[in-house]
Amino acid sequence: MLHIGFEAYVAKARILAILPFKGSGARHLAHASDPIDMTRGRATRSLILLDTGVIVRSPLTSVVLAGRWQT
Repeated sequence: MLHIGFEAYVAKARILAILPFKGSGARHLAHASDPIDMTRGRATRSLILLDTGVIVRSPLTSVVLAGRWQT
């Protein structure tokens, strides 16, 4: 399980990609779908794409999430 912030976890086996929430591509992707918002009102810093087609918003950066993946 990958801790994505605020006591929320995602199964590592389900994650296809972790994208930084920068630029228009990530913003269009987030607005085109109905992402699960795990930010608790804070700024979205990354998007997590799951193999089920679900997109999760995280308040942590993609660099922090990648570091947590390694541990």
